[in-house]
Amino acid sequence: MKSEMAIHTIRTGYDNYTYVVTDGAECVVVDASDSASVFDFIEIHCLSLRAIFSTHHHSDHTSGNAELKERTGCVVYGPDQKTLSVDVVVAGNMNYDNVLPGLNVMPVPGHTKTAVAYHLISPAAVFTGDTLFCAGCGRLFECPADVMYGSLIRLAALSENTLVYCGHEYTRENCTFALTVEPSNKALHARSAEVEMLYNTGKPSVPSTIGLEKMTNPFLRVESKEIRDKLGMSGRSPVAAFAELRKRKDAF
Repeated sequence: MKSEMAIHTIRTGYDNYTYVVTDGAECVVVDASDSASVFDFIEIHCLSLRAIFSTHHHSDHTSGNAELKERTGCVVYGPDQKTLSVDVVVAGNMNYDNVLPGLNVMPVPGHTKTAVAYHLISPAAVFTGDTLFCAGCGRLFECPADVMYGSLIRLAALSENTLVYCGHEYTRENCTFALTVEPSNKALHARSAEVEMLYNTGKPSVPSTIGLEKMTNPFLRVESKEIRDKLGMSGRSPVAAFAELRKRKDAF
């Protein structure tokens, strides 16, 4: 793969996102939620599918794996043996330059025990699955709060210009919730207005950036005095504040 890479967003089902990373006539897919939409894309653009990278084993992110693998012969990479049709179980902090130049695996447990993010060096991008959402984060299905919080902090340490491609279109609801805990955040108000405009015109709210998430995502802002006051968590640890914030979001 020698040409300049490009990242294409495909919305599948009600709110899932699948991403196709193209480089010349070849491509890889991140989170194949649906096979038909990927087939349509690769046929229209005359692409050869080399691989699928799954961020976690939940079926709404892997349902397209089997058919795509059968029809194209692509290799399926995933974080565990629960990943549908997996061929290669990826390991944290490894790179897969042989498949896509500059692609590194980041372990980001929290939503699931084995969840990973795929960090692309150039263009600077990270595919976060259901760990980090635009203005939010995933539910804690398989891990305690401290594990998820640690994963979010690792993602937040990436360069601020890193593009964030998450697994679902939850941004409008996430912004609405965020404003209940940090109503004085001007950047959040501006983002909420922009997201509303995108929704009204049928456009996706992805990608975000790490910098924007650090300014507006409450789960990366648990040190904010306003958020802590709203949660009644003044003087408590960041993990305790995060756990309370996630609890509030679950009930929102």
